[in-house]
Amino acid sequence: MAYTVFARRVIRTATPAVRITPVGRIILNAAACRLFHEKGARWVVLLFDQQERKIGLRAIRKKDTQSYSIAYGHRFSQASLCVKGFLVALGWDGKKYSNIDAHWDDEHCLLELQMPRWGIGADRENSEDTNQQIAG
Repeated sequence: MAYTVFARRVIRTATPAVRITPVGRIILNAAACRLFHEKGARWVVLLFDQQERKIGLRAIRKKDTQSYSIAYGHRFSQASLCVKGFLVALGWDGKKYSNIDAHWDDEHCLLELQMPRWGIGADRENSEDTNQQIAG
């Protein structure tokens, strides 16, 4: 009898990572989600450094006129932000970007990530045909 190995579609990681969906959401994996939850963050202020091509998500506890709310998933397995306007302003091409490594700056309550090169296939780790997900 010949068996076929089932290809796992979920990547488990203990380090913060994000993905950008085609509808303009930033999804935080479980590790990043827990960092925001531990800081008591209910909103995020979006920052960007065009020269360094970095995006920053600053955790805040009180609502601000420039803040975006965080939608936490069940048991803090993930969180999401609806930020389509922000992404479009940065030149986002409307494509999916997965497995974007992020760095937590505890001093500033800031999650930093390198902005993908919009529209360049080399920076896209998963094609739109792949159903791969990030799980913490």
